This record gives sequence, structure tokens and C-alpha cells, in this order.
Amino acid sequence: MNRKRKAFIILCLLTGCLGFGIFFSGNPAEAQTPPILRLHVVADSDAEFDQAIKLEVRDAVIDMLREELQQAKDMPEAKKIISNMLPQIEAAANKVLAERADYWAKAELGKAQFPTKGYGDLVLPAGKYEALRIVLGSGEGKNWWCVLFPSLCFVDAVGEIDDAMAVSTGKASGLKIKWKIIELLRGEK
Repeated sequence: MNRKRKAFIILCLLTGCLGFGIFFSGNPAEAQTPPILRLHVVADSDAEFDQAIKLEVRDAVIDMLREELQQAKDMPEAKKIISNMLPQIEAAANKVLAERADYWAKAELGKAQFPTKGYGDLVLPAGKYEALRIVLGSGEGKNWWCVLFPSLCFVDAVGEIDDAMAVSTGKASGLKIKWKIIELLRGEK
């Protein structure tokens, strides 16, 4: 191979690497996160007692929000409902804690980082999502999360989405998560 051809190939590879680096210099997962609102409940500790309390708080909050969020037609409306209910949400969590624990809850609405998570056939990529975050006590324990809008929080103990919920959530709403780079690598457009 002659020198000009080698130089051209090296230049192409360097240009490709530079372009790849520039393309991925941001956070592609954040840019592609779907418009959903998640619930994130963080336990005080990993102790069995604190993990059980976390699930009781989760249940109380989901029960409180279920009917309210069914009224939301879109993501901004769901965020507004949650924002307006933050004092009641925190009070519901603290009511559970007052009966059983010696620490309190803090509820906030904002962006939070989540790992990749599957809900039946639906897989949400890692990234920053809008979330109702409830931190119990020191918040040093394992956490629990779900999707409040569209509603995927009604999951059974083994993590399966029940049939009634699947009809009214991601599958029915057409929510489908895709990674553009995977499509390109597969030759899809």
C-alpha cells in the first residue's frame, strides 16, 4: 500500500474517532429519555425493617396518587399534579413513618439519575428522568422505583406488569424505547 493511501486511511479513522467522540460528548441516554415521570423511594438503610417500611411508604403514596394521576392527560399535567400534592405526599409518607420508625421522609420533584430498568417487555434506558423522589431518614438504603406517568407503578411482587395495567400503560400508549446507535449498527433507518 502506498504512503498516500495509508495516510488517507489514518486520516479517515482519526476523523471518524473525532466525530464519534463529539457525537457522544453529551449524555445520549439523557437526550433520549422518554417523557415519563418516575417514583423513587429510598430507604433509610438496608436493614430488613427499613426495607419493609420503604414498601409501606411506597404503597401509601401510590394509593394516594393513583386516582389523581389518572386525570393527567400528559406529562406537564402529571408534574403539576405531583407538584401541587408534594405536602400531602410527604405527610402520607411521614404518617407511615410516625407509626413505625424514628425518622422522617422528604419528598421532592425534579430530575434524578436512574439505571436501566425493565417492566415486562418495556425497557427504560439509564438516564436522568423527572421523578418524585421520597427519601426516608438518611436515605442510605436500597431504593425502589416505578413509572408514575404513564402509570407503570402497579407491578406485582415479582416485577410483572398485570394484564389490566398493561392495557392502560406503555403498550397501549405506544411508548417504545429505542437506541438510535443500535438501529444504525443493525442497518435500520
